[in-house]
Amino acid sequence: MPTDHARARLRRAAATAAVLPLVLLAAACGTEAGADAGPDAGPDAGTDPGEAATSPSSPTTSSAAPTEASPNEPTDQTTDQPAAAVRVPADFPLADGLPDRNGDGTPVEVSAKAPFDDFELCGETAWSTTGEHPVADAAGAAYAGEAEDFRSRTLALYPDADAAAAALDTLVTALEECDDAEVGGTVQAYDEVDIPLPEGVEDGATIQHRFAGEQGGFDVGLEVLELFRVGNALYLASYYGEANGSPRTVRGYLDFVTESSAPVVRAMRAFTEA
Repeated sequence: MPTDHARARLRRAAATAAVLPLVLLAAACGTEAGADAGPDAGPDAGTDPGEAATSPSSPTTSSAAPTEASPNEPTDQTTDQPAAAVRVPADFPLADGLPDRNGDGTPVEVSAKAPFDDFELCGETAWSTTGEHPVADAAGAAYAGEAEDFRSRTLALYPDADAAAAALDTLVTALEECDDAEVGGTVQAYDEVDIPLPEGVEDGATIQHRFAGEQGGFDVGLEVLELFRVGNALYLASYYGEANGSPRTVRGYLDFVTESSAPVVRAMRAFTEA
């Protein structure tokens, strides 16, 4: 079962937030998915997520020679219970809360790519769709504004809740253990924000990523990361803007990120273990 993953243990862990898209992996958990690989495009692609189509694995039969059984006697065939949903539902609202269009006028769409991928900390990959804990399926949505306004979301599904918890733990541990370092000539720091997890989230953390300024302290650039797990689902969101001007502007940006992600977090309750 999951351990305590994300508490107040992240203090000034430096890193680079490299984000490269990667095509999702097909689910391979002994069950046969019946839903399409990627969600519908657009921010209004649905309300409540539908259940991902799965089918029980083929029944196993005893190796003993078949015998004639009474109609009232149980046979030696057993059927496994269906596994956790390992396909992103086609109507999952991953883009809800994002603007309809990017700054250049192109539509914001949900795709079968994970924007939050190959995430490196101190030269090591802390999270990847194909890393130590490979995902069963993933989808992404991203928005790029006209100025310093970038937002991306990744929903990753794992074979089970334990695998999702292990992936989250690896990421949080990497954030904790990566000490201050210069990346591209700039000192960068990751700190956990002491705010409650959203309702329904079983484990996770909200992280602020700041960049050292030339005159000391930090510059106005601020990235907020949301790392949330519900059942076998992991939500990885990155929001960047020039919001690090004062404690008040930081607080306001954190509230904005929480409100923006709320539709996705509510929809993730569908992945809660029974």
